[in-house]
Amino acid sequence: MSIEREENRLLFEGSYNFRDLGGFETIDGFTTKSNLIFRSDALHEMTDADSEIFQNELKITTVIDMRTDNAIQKEGLGKAINENIKRIHIPLFSDSDATEWSQKERAPEEPADLVAFYIWVMEKSSDQIVDVIENLIKTDDSVPAVFHCFAGKDRTGIIAAVVLSLLNVHEDHIVDDYAESHKYKHKILERMKRSMTEENYEKFPKELMDAYPETLVAVLQYINNTYGSMKAYALSKGLSNDSIIRMKNLFLE
Repeated sequence: MSIEREENRLLFEGSYNFRDLGGFETIDGFTTKSNLIFRSDALHEMTDADSEIFQNELKITTVIDMRTDNAIQKEGLGKAINENIKRIHIPLFSDSDATEWSQKERAPEEPADLVAFYIWVMEKSSDQIVDVIENLIKTDDSVPAVFHCFAGKDRTGIIAAVVLSLLNVHEDHIVDDYAESHKYKHKILERMKRSMTEENYEKFPKELMDAYPETLVAVLQYINNTYGSMKAYALSKGLSNDSIIRMKNLFLE
């Protein structure tokens, strides 16, 4: 059995936002390798057929799970994760952090701001962001790897943007990759509805599932204005230059 693809998206039955980060051109003439790094939404609803492809066709060796403790306890790991796969839990923020953000004082008419949220995560959770990257490149056997959260959009989108930026992928490709998640908004909302009480789902601001290009453009602009570049951001947060060189050696051709 071979997985069907729609450009970079892999058409799993139980995972709607599973994508290959291969095939992106860099500003210095390289291309990201295919079938090495994948970004995804949660894996716990993968079917038996999905799991067979995940384990035996993609040959995933590392899964980096960025969900919170409560989410993992509630949703589980699913069938795709077996004893041959190294699963690493690196929550980009805790349940209490998420509560802190959601309860920030705002005017009643003020919407939750994804740009501010992403910047908050990148500043508050920089150690975890570096940890994710270090685990992707730890050994040659660390890949093929997938990193994921629940929707595969926010935490996963931040990591994908950092990784692709450090690989010198053209910014418009990075932004397009982020915005791709918007196509699967309704599928993710359906999953969310299954996992929440009806009251909580009705209260949840559905616009938080949007993924518009201008959101990531603003975040990248913040990084460039504040640090000078994504590389300078990563170095200032503890990622070594040797690690960036290793990333390029592993993931570019």
